[in-house]
Amino acid sequence: MSNDLKLSRGPGIKVLAVILVACIVLGGTALYYGWYIPQNQQQQQEFLSWFGWPTGSVNILCAGSLSTVLTTAAKKFEAIHPGVNVFISAHGSLECASLLKQGTQCDLIFVSDFKVIKNNLYLVPVPSNPTVNFADWWVDFARNEIVIAYNPATPVGQLMNNISWYQILTTGQGQWARANPDADPCGYRTLITLKICDTYYPDNPSEYPGYPLDGVFNYVMNPYCPNVAVAAKEFDIMGALQAGQYDAGFTYLSLALQFGLPYIDLPDNVSLGNALPEYDNWYSQWSIITPKNTYWGSAIKYAATIPNTAKNRYWAIQFLRFMLSPEGQAILTDCGQPVINPPVAEGRLELIPSEILSLCTY
Repeated sequence: MSNDLKLSRGPGIKVLAVILVACIVLGGTALYYGWYIPQNQQQQQEFLSWFGWPTGSVNILCAGSLSTVLTTAAKKFEAIHPGVNVFISAHGSLECASLLKQGTQCDLIFVSDFKVIKNNLYLVPVPSNPTVNFADWWVDFARNEIVIAYNPATPVGQLMNNISWYQILTTGQGQWARANPDADPCGYRTLITLKICDTYYPDNPSEYPGYPLDGVFNYVMNPYCPNVAVAAKEFDIMGALQAGQYDAGFTYLSLALQFGLPYIDLPDNVSLGNALPEYDNWYSQWSIITPKNTYWGSAIKYAATIPNTAKNRYWAIQFLRFMLSPEGQAILTDCGQPVINPPVAEGRLELIPSEILSLCTY
């Protein structure tokens, strides 16, 4: 009897073993093709989120001027989605585009000038896969303007309310700073602003007396200019300015407010901050040429896109959707940055995720 039992169990165990191995192989294949191949990761994350198990990450490259905004947003987003991690790496916007093209992992890119995406990523083929573009679309979501921030604790900073800024600058007083135009849009926007100043201020002498005959742009661009330093990005200027390393610097309004520094407003005609078409047309008349590129003026527009090389597309969509939502726009507003409401979608609209396009106009 015992022998019969042993014989009867043998084939059953073998059958179960075969079934188990088959399940492992099929399950592993399904996991690989359904979950781990990048183009199917969105279905994986959606599947997990349906069961209340959100997990994943978003790797973001962003303009330095958005560092505070996105850090604040990331904390709120992670609180809403426990188990999801948002990693932020801040650089000049042009540097962000270069890093993306060099292969830096990036699921979402935020830049301070939409033209960084339009000119450097939009419809630009990925070298390793020319059938795929780095970006097929972008969303304009915020604005800003150029101001002159200063440290009121320095001797020169104490003069800023009593003497015209251009007289202080061009007489060599204090240490000033501007961003690198070939790394950061704030850098070329600063130079374009100064170039416009050289037309607008002399045309209004009663309002802006004592403007230098040779202009401010030529003074700043002189390679021997004694009192203007060039920083990698505008965010670097603010920390040094706050610490007293610089007396004044050209930066964005949002950063001056975030760092709690006083600032000098510039007229709408030169600040690049007015979005009305007549001002945008006015700004677009000016350009600056550097050894690397030519940059044209325009009203300031911040933009974002999800590169086609993104590995974590699902959570990139969710985070961008959060930033375009009323809660995300409130974070921008609280940080001194006017929002574009509703956001504006540009590029190949048919390729924009529906979750994003539904929040935009176009």
